[in-house]
Amino acid sequence: MFESKGLAVDYPVSDQYKVVTISKLVENSNLFYKFHVLSSEQLGLWREIQLRTNTFITLSYGSPSVYWRDSLYWLRHDGSVLAFDTKREEAILIDRPKFIDDFDHSYGKILTGRNIWLGMALGSLTLVCIFRKYIVISTYDSSSSRWRVSHTLDNFVSRPNGIIIGFPVWIDSKQVSFMVEHPPTYHDLYEYNTQINRYENNAVMLGTVNYPMYCFHPTLASVHRTPPNNITTAHQAYIAAKLNDIRRFII
Repeated sequence: MFESKGLAVDYPVSDQYKVVTISKLVENSNLFYKFHVLSSEQLGLWREIQLRTNTFITLSYGSPSVYWRDSLYWLRHDGSVLAFDTKREEAILIDRPKFIDDFDHSYGKILTGRNIWLGMALGSLTLVCIFRKYIVISTYDSSSSRWRVSHTLDNFVSRPNGIIIGFPVWIDSKQVSFMVEHPPTYHDLYEYNTQINRYENNAVMLGTVNYPMYCFHPTLASVHRTPPNNITTAHQAYIAAKLNDIRRFII
């Protein structure tokens, strides 16, 4: 029973990759995260790496792994982060940011819905936390192993009852953007305006938006063979519709 999995590609050497899975192991009352690694350098051979831990904290639901500076990162439910260095094949645990407890005490937890996200923006590992009054954006400094708060905003992505109606959109070339729901027909895209140092409603998107949304990256794998020729008209219509959704979002 895997907790999660991740793919790391040694870009631009796109034929070199590693697949990493996480599971849990209890052995003689000791708790371990168990990582299995499959490398393109040793096909068919899975290697096992273990990380001892004091507690098993659930990984954040629906939060994909984030690949940054040769490591894969997984967000845990309490705000701590599980990291796996794909070069050295070592795992570490990044502590829960201290500011979370300060804001929980002063400004109140969001009691329903998701309230914390991990992703990448402007080339930095970025954490977004939603509290009742504020949105806090922080970036990770690997040299000091600490989180640094970069923005504290008024909360514009949740209702007074705590129901969250918005979520971050990770676009690596920009600041964190937010998609805010206005049912039943449209979403507002809020983007950071560097000139006035605040978030603005920059676009309206009609139709359904599925959460979670992922970073846009250039393709990281080369193609070794052509796709099959048995693509039907129904397949073509489905693919065209999906591509059109992506085009509308980018516009």
